[in-house]
Amino acid sequence: MRIAVDASAALNQSAGIGRYARALIPALGRGMPEATISAIVAPDPEADPVVRAIGRSALEDAGIRIRTLPFSRRRADQLWFRARTPMPIELATGRADLVYSPDFTAPPAISKRKVITVHDLAFEVTPEHA
Repeated sequence: MRIAVDASAALNQSAGIGRYARALIPALGRGMPEATISAIVAPDPEADPVVRAIGRSALEDAGIRIRTLPFSRRRADQLWFRARTPMPIELATGRADLVYSPDFTAPPAISKRKVITVHDLAFEVTPEHA
């Protein structure tokens, strides 16, 4: 199985989803040694360089190949979700049977199978606060 992962949060965010991604993605790599896991990272120029280094090391130690996109996380969100630019993740990762994102939204993909993590549903329960 070939899995493409948006690991941007793992390298860009120090707490919350970033911490979750730094733990989960390497565990996925160690728990599925038969899978080929490729990660993309849309860098955040304001991210803490220590967090970036810890995240990169955790993924690489688990055998996950990382490709850094030539544009920022903000630009990726603008292209993928606002402009709906059909720039599939597989252009950076190669073919994928499954695309996973730990951060609410999955990037465009050729693969029809996508998995995301929804961390809370506060926007559904109390939309006036979202």
